[in-house]
Amino acid sequence: MNITELLAEADARAAKGQIPLAEAFYRQVLDQIPLHPVALFGLGRLALERADPAQAEAFFAGAVRGMPAHPAYRVYHGMALRQLDLLDQAIITFQAAIRLVPDAVQPWLGLIDCLLARQDWPQARAMIGQAQQQGVTVAPLLTVLGQGLARAGLTGEAGQAYGEAISMAPAEQPAWLARASLYLKNRQLDEALRDARQAVALDGGDARALVVLAAVLRAHQDLAGAIAAARQAVLLSPRLVDACAELGTLLHQAGEDAEGVTHLLAAHHMAPHRLDIAYNLAACFMAAEDYPQAGQLYRQCVEAKPDWRDACTNLGVALLRQGRLSEAECLLQQAVAIPEDADAAGKPEARYNLAWVQLLQGNFRAGWQNYEARWDLPDFSSPRRPLPVPRWSGEADPALHLLLHAEQGLGDSIQMMQLVALVRQRVGRVTLEVPPALYRLALSLAGVDQVVVADLSDPARLPVPCDAHAPLMSLPLLSGLGLSDLPRATAYLNAPAPTSALCLPDSPLPRVGFVWAGSPDNKIDRYRTIPWPLFAPLTAGTGCAPWSLQWGQQPPEGINCCMAAVKDMADTASVIAQLDLVIGVDTAVLHLAAAMGRPAWMLIPFAPDYRWLDTGDGSPWYPSLRLFRQHRSGAWAEVVAEVRHALSGWVSERGSGRIG
Repeated sequence: MNITELLAEADARAAKGQIPLAEAFYRQVLDQIPLHPVALFGLGRLALERADPAQAEAFFAGAVRGMPAHPAYRVYHGMALRQLDLLDQAIITFQAAIRLVPDAVQPWLGLIDCLLARQDWPQARAMIGQAQQQGVTVAPLLTVLGQGLARAGLTGEAGQAYGEAISMAPAEQPAWLARASLYLKNRQLDEALRDARQAVALDGGDARALVVLAAVLRAHQDLAGAIAAARQAVLLSPRLVDACAELGTLLHQAGEDAEGVTHLLAAHHMAPHRLDIAYNLAACFMAAEDYPQAGQLYRQCVEAKPDWRDACTNLGVALLRQGRLSEAECLLQQAVAIPEDADAAGKPEARYNLAWVQLLQGNFRAGWQNYEARWDLPDFSSPRRPLPVPRWSGEADPALHLLLHAEQGLGDSIQMMQLVALVRQRVGRVTLEVPPALYRLALSLAGVDQVVVADLSDPARLPVPCDAHAPLMSLPLLSGLGLSDLPRATAYLNAPAPTSALCLPDSPLPRVGFVWAGSPDNKIDRYRTIPWPLFAPLTAGTGCAPWSLQWGQQPPEGINCCMAAVKDMADTASVIAQLDLVIGVDTAVLHLAAAMGRPAWMLIPFAPDYRWLDTGDGSPWYPSLRLFRQHRSGAWAEVVAEVRHALSGWVSERGSGRIG
């Protein structure tokens, strides 16, 4: 191929985004003519596209030396110098281009952009006036002026500049687009949507306009519309970083993490320095439970921006999920310590996750203190109660009438009920407020003078007159309990006599109850619930009579069940009292069995709930509970096999009389 053919082929490959092939053809030209300006210019543009302004500047400088009267070469050289923040040289270069083509808009745009980078607003305005005298259409220059003002935080002046551009040239699409972005940043969402739609209407082939429209629709909570706009942007410009990043982020928000990863990976490969892309890609990997990949990306964010609290917190969580607790604690301590003026948001989330790590390691003193940050979480499942009496601080007062109120899940309340008797020793009277499902069960609890059913239609209303209140999950903190101070009550909840519908038939085999799924409303349910096909081997072929304790599900074939007659946790306790063993995942049913002192085996994930600590097969809360831990994240089959082996042995020993 001759030089002309090589250059044509290189240009064609570059237009198709085939960067390595385009570079190869340009370099073949340089092999024949080492300083060929057209080839150098082509390589410079490719270097700019892959965000390498230093190499681009070297190529453009060579092109300018070869053809000093070519204005485009000088404009692109100025662009590379501007990206390198070599503003003096960039200004000289753009001025040289203006002398060559004084009526062309591009060199004026570059010159004004450099002046804006210096925040020299008067000189930038003066240059717009000079350009107008040269016959240049100034609407694009006003748009660039607005963008510079917006970057400096002068949003009012920026909006005025965009308005001038639009008044002067109503078809000036970049001005509409820039003003839409400004409105979006200022949360003027209706105005942003109007301008973004106008920008798309003026140029439907502009992928950048579609990206802005997608972002505005996302802010309007129109996720489907935002995804459609972002998809169109990617179709139009597959190598536009913002288009790929926006589509990937939207798909993550829609729960389509597999496809979201594809687009965010593409954006990350094109712009590895973009921290926003790395952060959103990490979120997709977290959703996919790929914690090592997520951790690498969050670490990139933290190393580049140490005061980014959310990135620091999320890195800590990624390490926690990998079982790297010491490292996780260091990162979460770092996240908590970031000054408020650097990043005010996210501190409660950092403290809450730090509490998990500390409690997992048995550091109750610090862990329960940080666990109080739950009240400041925006999506906490049990919002703070604005009750008209003070919160109890743990002081002893024999005249005090204390209201203890349940929070979070049924299992949380069952766990903390064992501390009520300790609290009762410090105060004169205890009223316990619980959900309806726990009311009859709580009547058997020692240390309670009165049990009432919670009615949260008015969270500020006291169910009974009292002097102070405390949420149940704060009792370890208020009681000053360390790990070794837990009462470890063998049985503190009792079952009522079963109704006829709940009486289990006699069986020559030991009766074992099974629970394999938690509430899908729980944020961590995907870690604890075991799909039935994986759990099923525990219920057959082990020599026991299987009974389902699963709420709200039809029992699989071959499993006995009377849960249709169960109305509350007291009924569940009546069933459990007739069983020889309860086996299941981390749910309220397992808490209940252990609180009754019944033998219970719990299968827990690799990164367990904080209350089960990070090691050991026993629980400091429940003497009758045995823990079976995942050895690898998501590896339930191994745990099920271990439990099945233990169950077969348990049945054999029971038959031989070695177990009472």
